[in-house]
Amino acid sequence: MYSRVDRTGEIAWKIANYLWRYRHLRELKAIGEVVRALLQELGPTFIKLGQVASTRPDLLPEELCQQLRELQDQAGLMSPEEVKVQVQRGLGRSVEELFAYFDWQPLASASIAQVHFAILPSGEKVAVKIKRAGIERQINGDLVALERLLPYLQKVRVIQETLDSEQLYQQFRRIIRRELDFSAEGLAVEHFAFLYRECPWPVRLPRVFWEYSSKDVLTMEYIAGEKLSALAEREEWEQRRQLARHWLGVFLYPLFNAGVFHADPHPGNILVDGEGKIVLLDFGAVGRFDQQFREQVAQLMVALWRQRTDEVVELTLKMGQPRGRVDFYRLFEDLACLLERTRGMGRGKISFGQIIQGMVGIAVNHQIRMPPPFFLLGKALLLAEGLAVQLDPEINILEVAEPLGRQALVREWQGWWQDLPRWWGEWQKLNRDLPRQMHVILEQLARGEMRFIFHHRNLQWLYDMLEVISSRLALSMIVAAITVGSALILHAGFGPKVFGYPVLGVSGFLVSTLFGAWMAMILLKKVK
Repeated sequence: MYSRVDRTGEIAWKIANYLWRYRHLRELKAIGEVVRALLQELGPTFIKLGQVASTRPDLLPEELCQQLRELQDQAGLMSPEEVKVQVQRGLGRSVEELFAYFDWQPLASASIAQVHFAILPSGEKVAVKIKRAGIERQINGDLVALERLLPYLQKVRVIQETLDSEQLYQQFRRIIRRELDFSAEGLAVEHFAFLYRECPWPVRLPRVFWEYSSKDVLTMEYIAGEKLSALAEREEWEQRRQLARHWLGVFLYPLFNAGVFHADPHPGNILVDGEGKIVLLDFGAVGRFDQQFREQVAQLMVALWRQRTDEVVELTLKMGQPRGRVDFYRLFEDLACLLERTRGMGRGKISFGQIIQGMVGIAVNHQIRMPPPFFLLGKALLLAEGLAVQLDPEINILEVAEPLGRQALVREWQGWWQDLPRWWGEWQKLNRDLPRQMHVILEQLARGEMRFIFHHRNLQWLYDMLEVISSRLALSMIVAAITVGSALILHAGFGPKVFGYPVLGVSGFLVSTLFGAWMAMILLKKVK
């Protein structure tokens, strides 16, 4: 039986063991290698955690992110008996009742599920994704253990210096729980299929068979095809060039039209069928933007294409959340240098993924916190561009993205009148509620029931300075008191004497002189 208490102790013991064994490490690359080995040893939950963390360079140093990107999601195969039990549990019927044919050798296998080929009684070929036995219980237990250990982990110095553990944990918990619900993936497939109805590039998504699906089993149409990356070695140059633009258009189309994108476009998930259509598989990871952020991403693509540094600076500040005072001129200079490098795109000098990574690095250096979907988009763009570059090494992703972004902005501007009824309703509600709310506020003020609380932000430097000043004043008063007391003792000749001088008086002068010299040295250093 899976014990959460035992699992918490096991995780704590392994983490403590690694921290003790490698306590002398200071180089981030070496620390990253150790963290990667630890997560691999802790199992599938922590491998997924590392993969999520690798997309957040705002929470972890880039050296750690690079090491975590090398984590491999591996697991042994489920036996036919385990598969039968999981299908029976997920769909309420046996494999023999549900399928005319079922291949017990999986098409693919990962830590959460494995996929099998099957044929329905109607003759349709399907791919059946089956959740591993006990994996949901194990992951939920690991999440509970992580939540228990989080307050203690946050006190470890190396974790404090390199990781925002609370925010990372919250993001990971949301992602992993969505991945455990196969119904959510099926709905995502249908949503993307709806969005692609008017896509100018031919694209195909598998059909979901809901009567053969549940939150633990997902049955979709089996589509035979060839990996997009494999065509790079066989097709002629012009065909590869068109296919690269075709693929980027398919990837970017839902992003600019609905603010959603396939967040895991690695080579195994992108096929080309016999008709030349792009086939998208595995929608377990999907990124989403709201309307405002979608417009900002479109504006960013257009600004990057047109080399408008001032617009890129403005959009960076709008999209992100500054956590301190931003040096606008230094931010402008850093982004201007980055934009100059975009001129090398499409000529083998720099990739768009590197541009996005550069923007992330600049935002982190200027203490601008970008929203989590932005980093997920950056990772997805790196993968999507990597596939396109295999087909056409000279491709420039902005050549495809800029027209789509511009069209999306035009649609938003042309559709402003559709929001008029909503704006009118909100205005009427404001006119109706405002007098009543003002009356309530004035009554509370008259009765003395309302209090105003002022919270000062970004004034910690002032508190620190006042504390230093008060400490120095107190020390100065102590030195002055010792000096005056020593002078009185010398004048009175009180106590034992050495060479005719009172010991207490001489000692007091020596102590006050040392303290005074120490304070003078500190003040001189501050002046310099």
